[in-house]
Parts: sequence; C-alpha cells; structure tokens
Amino acid sequence: MAMFPAHTEEVSSSEILMDRKPPHSSKLSKPEALLQKARNLQQSGRLAEAMYCYNQVLTLQSDNQEACYGLGKLYEQQNQPQVAINWYFQALAIRYNFLPAHSALGLVFWQLGEIKKAIGSYQQALALDTNSSETHFNLGCAYQVQGNLELAIQHYQKAIALKPDFVDACVNLGVLYKSLDQLDAAASLYQNALATEPKCLPALCNYALIFETQGDLETAEVYFRQALAIQVDYEDAIAGCALLLEKRGDFVGAYDLLLPLVATGGCTVGSAINFASVCARLGRAPEAIPHVQFSLNAPTLTANECVLLLFKLAGLYESLGHYDDAFTYYQQANTLGAPNFQPERWVQDTDNLISSFSALSFAHFPKVENFSELPIFIVGMPRSGTSLVEQILASHPQVFGGGELPDMFLCAQSLPLAEDKYFPFGLDEITAEAWEEVVARYLEKLYARAPEALRITDKLPLNYLHVGLIAQLFPKAKIIHCRRDPLDTCLSCYFQNFGTRIPFSNNLEHLGLAYREYERLMNHWQTLNIPILEVQYESLIAEPEMVSRALVDFCGLEWDERCLRFYETKRFINTASYDQVRQPIYDRSVGRARHYENHLQVLRNALGI
Repeated sequence: MAMFPAHTEEVSSSEILMDRKPPHSSKLSKPEALLQKARNLQQSGRLAEAMYCYNQVLTLQSDNQEACYGLGKLYEQQNQPQVAINWYFQALAIRYNFLPAHSALGLVFWQLGEIKKAIGSYQQALALDTNSSETHFNLGCAYQVQGNLELAIQHYQKAIALKPDFVDACVNLGVLYKSLDQLDAAASLYQNALATEPKCLPALCNYALIFETQGDLETAEVYFRQALAIQVDYEDAIAGCALLLEKRGDFVGAYDLLLPLVATGGCTVGSAINFASVCARLGRAPEAIPHVQFSLNAPTLTANECVLLLFKLAGLYESLGHYDDAFTYYQQANTLGAPNFQPERWVQDTDNLISSFSALSFAHFPKVENFSELPIFIVGMPRSGTSLVEQILASHPQVFGGGELPDMFLCAQSLPLAEDKYFPFGLDEITAEAWEEVVARYLEKLYARAPEALRITDKLPLNYLHVGLIAQLFPKAKIIHCRRDPLDTCLSCYFQNFGTRIPFSNNLEHLGLAYREYERLMNHWQTLNIPILEVQYESLIAEPEMVSRALVDFCGLEWDERCLRFYETKRFINTASYDQVRQPIYDRSVGRARHYENHLQVLRNALGI
C-alpha cells in the first residue's frame, strides 16, 4: 500500500515568531500590518496582492524573515519550488534558527525527490525543537524513502512516544513492521490508528493486508469493503480487492477492477504491481510494462517500492523471453534491496551446527520419549520445490498443510541453555525432561492447527539448519529433503524478492556460498543416520506419480489419487510458488538457468562448477 507523503508542518501566521511591539503598544507597525494583510490575502487565494504586500514589507525591512518565508510559501502555492527554496534560504540567512523555514525546506525537497537534502533540513528543524513529533515523523518518512529502515523506525517510534494518537506515524511504522514480517507489531499499530480514527483509509487497507498475508482472505475483504464504504473510489481498497481476486484465481475479475485505475496514468505503486501480476497471468505482459516503468519515475518512491517494481518489471520481461533485459532489472532490484549478509558468519554458523551435532554429541543427548509421527518436515534450499511437495501431501485427506512455520526456530530460541550459551551450544547440558517440555509445546501448537489431521506439514525450507534438532525432538517424524539443480535453485532465489527473510538471496556470490554450506550441512546430517527422503525436483516433474507415491508411502499413509490432482486442492498458500501449485505439473522451471548463461559466471565460480 502507498505510504503517506511527508507530513506538512504548516505554521500559521499567528505562530510565526515576529519582533513585536512592546505589550503596552496597541498599534501594529506598518511592516507588521502589511504582513498580516499579506497572510490574509494569501489564505484567500489573492496571491498577486499578497506578493505585493510581502515585497512592500521587504522594502521597509529588508531583513524581515517572516516576509521571506511568506514569499516562499506563496511560490510553493504557484508550483515554483526552486523560487520557494531561494526565499526560504533568504529567511534563514537573516535568522538561521527560524524553524518554519527549515521545516518548509524539508517538505519542498521531499516533493522534489531530493531526499538527502530533505533529511538535512528536517535534522536542522529537529535540532531547534527536539520534541517535535511532526519533525520526527517527517524524518521517518524521508529515511523510509531512502531505505534506511532502522532510522525510519526510530523516528516513527519517537513521534508516537511524543504523540500516542499520531495516526500517520502508526500507519507508516506498521508498513515497515509488515515489510520486516513483524505482523503482530504491525497489526497492533493499525489497531491503535483505527481506535483514534476509525475511518482512516490507509489504516483499514494496511490492516486488511495483514489478514491477506496470513491467509484470512475473508477478514481482509471485510476491511477493504469498509474502506470502500467510506470512499467508493479509494484506490488502495480497490487494488486490495483485486489482490484478493488474484489470490483466489480470478485473474479476469482482478484485471477488470485494476484497468480503470492504471488507465488514468497516475495509479499507486500497489495498483501498478497488482496489475502487472494479473497481466502476467493472462499473457498480457506488454500491456503492464509501461505502467510499471511510469511508476518507477515517481520522485518520492521509497526504496522498498522501487525494489518491488524492479522485480515485477524483470518478471514481465522474462515472461516475454527478453532474458537479458530481465536479468538487468533483477540485478538492479537485488542491488537496491540487498540486506546485510556476512558470509564468514554463515560459514561459522554451519561449523557450529556440525560441531554441536557431532556423531559423538548426538549419540549422548538424553533420549526423548516421543513417538509422535504428526509432523512432516519439508526442508531444502528456498525455491527447491518444497511448496509443490507440500501441496501434493496436503491433497491427501489425512494430511494438513501447515505451510512455512517458524516453530522450529522458536524451539531453538526457547531451549533452556545456560546464561552464557546460545543455540547450538550447550545442548549436552539439557535434561530429558527439558527436551520433552519443548516437544510438548511444539506439538500443542501443531495440534491446534488441525486437531483431526493424522499428519501436519511444516515446510519452512531453512529448517534444513535444524534437521539435527528435529531428529532429537521428534525421532519418529518424517523429514523430506527437496533438491533441485543448483544453478536453477540459486537463480530462482535471485529472481525472487525475499526481502530480509533470505539474507543471502540478493547476491550471486553469496548464493553460491550459501548453497555449498547447505550441501555441507545436509551431508553431515546424513552421517548421523537420520532417516531422510530425498526428492529431486526434476524427477518429480518428469515422473510425478512415481515420486508422489514414494512421498505418501514414506509418510506412512495409504495412496490417494487426489495427490495427483493437487492443483484442485483449495488451500491458502502464501509463498512465491502459490500459482504453480494451482496448475498441473509443468516443466517450464526446469533448466531455467540456460536462458541466462551469459550472466552466470560469478554464480558458477561460487558454486565451484
């Protein structure tokens, strides 16, 4: 959803600091009278007369900063930002601590897309008034556009601390928390905003997106409809309804909703992205490309919005077979959106896992009296076929598809380790009773998801890091390891906008290193004699029935023909592969890397192939 523009910190004429006459004087001086008249004329839209009065003030008092400031606001009204900037600087040359001019400069620079200069002006304003919630909000907006999320969050938090009912700050901070997958924190902020302003349209639509992300499309639609009941043509709500139609597979319906929005040539980033997705599904990629490119030229585009648009543009060109153009845009998106990844730390973490789960250590962990076969863990590198494998199993009447659950990471964090230890260190000090408490908590949460299911899948790919922990906690659980051609796997990760969730996905060299560390760790798990079924993606595509039968048998279940018709199973899937699992098996993704051979040398070197 579109972010609020920078908050306009307007300063009324009565609030502008002026050199007044002493209190006993009841009569305004001529400059003061002219200033008051100029402001009144300006507020009534009589700009030429207001300009004349401001200039008269400067004729009488050439160092009158209020008149310079007023002329700056006047030229802003006339859409002459550069002239306005000159007048604001003239006001500051007269009195550098003139707060309104710093704030006004920040807004003009924001509107011009000169974010670095806007930040400088807002910082000057904040130095003059450290407790201005408005200035903290403005800085939050500017840092958000710049892509500095840490500072943006800090300033939004400060704005809310100073003004708890600051609705705009709550909404913008919620947007950032959602982008970082902190959905509960985002939802709480939207709830606060709506408690203050029940008809706040951005809060309603962004709150709806929380439910959409969680798979609750019905509740999401309720909030989008509430927004439309308030304003029937509110674009974000219309785009949100279109998104729900797309998620439900009604691409034509989504297209019909979005077309009037993009046809105006001034749609929001969200509408452009949704329209591009729908056009791609309908084979109309050329129709969407101009709208995405137009959105990329917006002067106050946030870094995150730019990344989203670049990924979408790359996907459109790829669907048309323009692979060099596609790679160029994928590369731009990944360069702009790259999180902080530390290769040396990643290698060290793998070393730590292998050391802590050595054959000797693993054999001496206290045995857990847990014979539950409820969980099925589907692991592997991201984009290796885990969603497809889960959908096949979830089509079995006795299996519930749990999706990408964070529960094993939470288990690792909740282990009762000594104060000076962190996972995976100190595991040999955990008692059998403590292990069993962790098991009980995990199973309780898992049962609550589907009390009647015989098996429940947990298909978070990065659980390959926790195979040793899984085997310790659930010795009877089934672990399925999805493999795919390394070039196709890494390139597919590079072409997917994972944000901060997969920190190595934005760099081909990092991807190659992460893949090799993943293989090293999976090879180590095999030395511990942990039962693991390997599923090769290419074999599943070539012989779906044979591999699917092997999957079902490994899970201790009777064969069911519905597993071959997995694309008919209606369940919410909130991963990059949600559209693939709605269709019968296809082989378009096999050998994807061959189209990009000219761009793969860095990846090949990193993979050692």
